[in-house]
Amino acid sequence: LALSVIGAALAIFGAFRNAAAYDRWWEARKLIGMLVIDTRSLARQARSYPAPVAGDDTPRRIALRCIALMYATRDYLRGRPVSEDTARYLIAEESAALAASRNAPNRLLDYFSADIAALLAAGRLSPQIAKAMEERVQSMAAGFASAERTKVTPMPFVYTLLIHRTAYLFCFLLPFGLADSSGYWTPLVAAIVAYTFFGLDAIGDELASPFADSSNTMPLDATARAVEINVLESLGE
Repeated sequence: LALSVIGAALAIFGAFRNAAAYDRWWEARKLIGMLVIDTRSLARQARSYPAPVAGDDTPRRIALRCIALMYATRDYLRGRPVSEDTARYLIAEESAALAASRNAPNRLLDYFSADIAALLAAGRLSPQIAKAMEERVQSMAAGFASAERTKVTPMPFVYTLLIHRTAYLFCFLLPFGLADSSGYWTPLVAAIVAYTFFGLDAIGDELASPFADSSNTMPLDATARAVEINVLESLGE
């Protein structure tokens, strides 16, 4: 009876923790999806709306910076330094500034707003279009900040602590409770139960870290690469 009660409580706690972890994973999925939408949209607006001026490549630079933002976001969320994937789509000044920045994606957002303001001041953008483009930048900032919050805010430690300690205690006591009824099958039954509980625990660990560099987390490499392909294709490159 005692083992049944402990097992039921452990299953409930495990399900609760995994549900909370899945919420983090699902939120991360939506945030990365919104970043993809915003980067593609800003690149399209930059190509389409500014009045062309001979010798000026600001619209193209904004579009390429959208690619750089996706790669910089990937590196930041995975705790990496700014990579060559990011640097090759930036001018030398921006690349150097990102290398010295503690938050490269946030620094890139500053450059977006500065270019939009410069185009507006030069009369190459109408105030309405400039506002629409700046709202897109603000949406990118909100999406990145939310992803950053998900990365730096861990699951409550008490969830993990309670699950681990209770699971170890339960799996240690289980063979003694099963010995009379299961006989020689006790080790196998206890192993299957332990595998199930610790497997659920491992699933929770994976879901709770949606930006980790593993095959079960957000496909940030593929997502950034998809944006890169889309933007370069639209630029004819």
